Amino acid sequence: MLSYTIVTASAGPNDAVAATLADAFPAELSGVSWTCVGTDRGSCTPSGTGDITDTVDLPDYASG
Repeated sequence: MLSYTIVTASAGPNDAVAATLADAFPAELSGVSWTCVGTDRGSCTPSGTGDITDTVDLPDYASG
């Protein structure tokens, strides 16, 4: 099993609302599945299969 982590955040000065998160997996990888966990008011689609193309909400961490 191969796994890796993508971490995203908004550098501010405002929340990033309805931002696009995208990542294409190499063609050599098949049967890819992924999960997403939104923390600290962040939100995303909980899971999916194949390449990632998701709309996410990212809270502003620059002012915190």
